[in-house]
Amino acid sequence: PDSNDVVLQRAKQGSCTLERMQEYTDNYIKAGGTRSFSEHYTAKYDGALFSPSLTRNVVFSQHNLVTDRSFSEFHVIFCRNVLIYFDKNLQTKVHELFYGSLGMFGILGLGSRESLRFMRYEQCYEQMGPEKIFRQVRLAPPESALSALRGAASPPPGQSPPTARRTLARRGPSCSIG
Repeated sequence: PDSNDVVLQRAKQGSCTLERMQEYTDNYIKAGGTRSFSEHYTAKYDGALFSPSLTRNVVFSQHNLVTDRSFSEFHVIFCRNVLIYFDKNLQTKVHELFYGSLGMFGILGLGSRESLRFMRYEQCYEQMGPEKIFRQVRLAPPESALSALRGAASPPPGQSPPTARRTLARRGPSCSIG
């Protein structure tokens, strides 16, 4: 079987090696975990099995960043060390996919050599620390509102520019798109 299939199957099962559990415990504590991390898994032989309540609402799936569209709204997207192999146009397309797939305050994890710099939605995120982990904190204005705000000659159908501005204001804080 494809190694990606093996990794996904292991993730769906909620299993990992015991040698990784100390690292995971440290991360849990750093993230503010207050209970004993061992309450969330069962240790057996040389592995650990996480509680089904932790994986019950998680979607484990392969996703082709080039051809697939979003299939849900996500709270977390990890895409590490993939974008560095894409040209600028494909990186832009993938960042648009991520932006459209994350819910407000959703988390985006990138690889150490990847960036949001110079991407259309860069100002919609805030970095959460020294790692390449970002939180979506602003909505991008819809294209129709952008046109109205930039003084386009014709407003969106059925709207005057002031209406488009009110629509934008109701959507929440926006990020600048240049």
